[in-house]
Amino acid sequence: MRSETGRNADTGSPSRHRNRRPATVNVDSFPSRIRARHSANHSPTPWRFIMSVKRKALLRTDNAPARQSTRSPTREGRVAPDPADIDETVVVANPADFPPDAAPYNLIRSDTLTQPLLFKGPITAAMYPRCLFRVYYDGGLDTAEHEMQPADFENGYISMTLAPEVYAREDGMHTFKWDWKSDTETNFTDPSDVTFFTIDRQKPGVPMLGDIEFPDDVHENGLTDARLTELGNKLPGEVPSYTDRIHGDTAVGIVRNIAGDEERTAPFQIPYMQAGEPVVLEFTREMLARLGDGLLTFTYIVTDLAGNVSDESEPVVIDVFLKPGIPDLDPPLVPLYDDDAPTPPDIKLIDEVDARTPVEVHIPGHPELATGDVFVVWWGTREQPPVIFTGDDASAPVILQIKIPYGEVSGEWADAAQDADGFATIPVNYVVFRANKEVGRPPAPHNVVVNLSQAGGVDPDPETPENEALGFPYVHHSQWNSDRINYIPDASLQEDHEFFVPWFARNPDGTPSGDDAFRGGDDVIVMYNGEVFDERPVSGSDVSAKQDLKFVLPWEVVKAAGSGIKPIQYLAIRYFDDNRRENTSVSPPADVEVEDSSDIPGGPDGLLPARFVADIVRWSEVSVVGHAPLTVKAYEGMRVGDKVRVHVTADEFFPNDQTYGDPYPRAEWGGDQNKHPHPVYPHEIVVTDDNIDTDLTFGWPQELVHWTYIYGMARITYSVTRPDGKRADARAGADQRTDVSQAGQPEPDSYGLTAPRITFSEANRTGARNSPQRMAALNDFASQFRTSRQARAHLRQRRMQAGKVKHAAVAARDDNLTPIQAKLREIAMRPIPKTKRNE
Repeated sequence: MRSETGRNADTGSPSRHRNRRPATVNVDSFPSRIRARHSANHSPTPWRFIMSVKRKALLRTDNAPARQSTRSPTREGRVAPDPADIDETVVVANPADFPPDAAPYNLIRSDTLTQPLLFKGPITAAMYPRCLFRVYYDGGLDTAEHEMQPADFENGYISMTLAPEVYAREDGMHTFKWDWKSDTETNFTDPSDVTFFTIDRQKPGVPMLGDIEFPDDVHENGLTDARLTELGNKLPGEVPSYTDRIHGDTAVGIVRNIAGDEERTAPFQIPYMQAGEPVVLEFTREMLARLGDGLLTFTYIVTDLAGNVSDESEPVVIDVFLKPGIPDLDPPLVPLYDDDAPTPPDIKLIDEVDARTPVEVHIPGHPELATGDVFVVWWGTREQPPVIFTGDDASAPVILQIKIPYGEVSGEWADAAQDADGFATIPVNYVVFRANKEVGRPPAPHNVVVNLSQAGGVDPDPETPENEALGFPYVHHSQWNSDRINYIPDASLQEDHEFFVPWFARNPDGTPSGDDAFRGGDDVIVMYNGEVFDERPVSGSDVSAKQDLKFVLPWEVVKAAGSGIKPIQYLAIRYFDDNRRENTSVSPPADVEVEDSSDIPGGPDGLLPARFVADIVRWSEVSVVGHAPLTVKAYEGMRVGDKVRVHVTADEFFPNDQTYGDPYPRAEWGGDQNKHPHPVYPHEIVVTDDNIDTDLTFGWPQELVHWTYIYGMARITYSVTRPDGKRADARAGADQRTDVSQAGQPEPDSYGLTAPRITFSEANRTGARNSPQRMAALNDFASQFRTSRQARAHLRQRRMQAGKVKHAAVAARDDNLTPIQAKLREIAMRPIPKTKRNE
């Protein structure tokens, strides 16, 4: 069946074609002008150009291809072959609503563009194996001659193919023609009429599809069961206009839950010539119910006729609440109350220490809670700011830990009905909102017992650690004669001074209120320069006299502290039951100016501040040498035998807003109370002949630096004490940063862990009055309530700005937020509907 002769494509001379198979047409066989055209378009065509080609190919409404497919007269009587047909398996069938002659013409499926494109030439009676044919692509002749094969006649058509690199390089409409001749003929017939085909490789919506558009109230407030019913149990989402939108495009909506489960809408195909009409996708109740309540993410994709699939659209997150509510939420937990033993002496109670910790309310998990749910805690009658659940496991035992500010606990206790001893029962509950509707609340609140009864009464400024209802302490020096208070002109004078605690409580403006600050049985601890020097109970005669409480301030205490500005303060302990449960209130501090007529270290100008050697105490450096070096400069009047003792304290620091947090008590080192002594790095150095008149270097131990994790602000003070007891104190210089971000969280049993909190009653049982053992225990007790004035100011600023509770997020733009995070921020900005607490 196969012919043994053929014609050379280049010379037209006969040639042998034994076993020759039809060749796939390659671009190199086209004339130079055609090759140049393809080479120029080898790189991806700019999307604007592709779109214009696409629209031109797909939107044309004339019947030019039909006209050009009509047989044209042939020259010299040579009959041109009939136009070739394209392999129907790769051609997209136009939708049923398209007119018969509507574009696009012979649109090729995009998923086949990597394969050769088959054209089927009709066979005539004049053809037989060994006849030759040529092909034309976009008007250019492929000079290669191809032999008709026996298989072509068995199949009923002449098989002609174009390689992908030829036909699929450029989007738009293209043409194909062919001619033939017998193996003995010299000339080829006229070319056939053209066969049109269309290439479309561009996915819809370049560069991206916009957000699907839902009703405004659904965007803003979420989707509730009632609203979905109003919408006919179908949530309509309109697809916005996008680049190259055209009839035949098919849109499909996609909705997913947090877990990644997915539902898809029925496809919507744009009808013929209606690309400007709305495209609405319907998310049915059944679809949404299968995904469950919570934050659902809605997107869509568009597939064009050729099968090009768009990127998924920008996501839209909606909080959906279709279920009837959650009737069986567990009541909240209050660990500082729940963890107490139910029997004396450790009764279940929120006391002053608990309230200032502060109190936390824990929200138990529930399988029907969801990410994005909003929780509002009621502490008695006081509604707390909303907190959003952002986790992904709503069934965890505890999903939120919400801090209740001291002022809220104190204010509610003051307003509540109290018994004679100051005990009040406070109901604690929470309400859950989703899509701006209440989801549920526990059937009954969790009742907690609170007693904040304390000397001075209710704290008028709960943002500070002191109770400003207590009066400022004051001092009379030994020679006082109705002159200046809080001034000691000569610390070297060996005469005792007087320390006074005001009897009456104070109004918010600082004036005496006329109300007793104390009652019989209260204990008062007095401190000078941060050290306890005396304590005593309030007696019945004190209550009758209503005079300021007077204590002896020993001259030894004043002399040991040296000259300068010295803080004074007192603590008041009140017992409120037979088991001697206690509340401690801290007075505002006052300053005493102390002078010394004798020679003191540092001379008249005083001691210079000590500094860390590095401007910033970095863990990367500390961990290498085992400490943070700091220097005390040589001072005027430096003498052999002087004891130089440093004291390092640090506070939490927030670099983002440059604010301070709470103190780091486990990082404290040295000082008069010998905090956390270290076996290698002493906090006291004695001046000798070897180091006199030189700078003294100390090393803040690495184990203590670690406790400033992650960031801190540290400061150094120090004292110099002569062998005869004369003393001078150096003020702290500017705070210095610590950066422990490269270290992990310190282990609970790390070096420097302070002892558990002790009560006044425990400290009071350690020895006789004013004995060293008892005074040391009282100092440990008092140190639990001391806070530097600087730290207090920064703590107040931080609490006022950010709060100890997770408040609603601010409306700040952050392009790095995920769609879920952005939706959570939006939810946080919504006003919470007014609700009533559970009584």
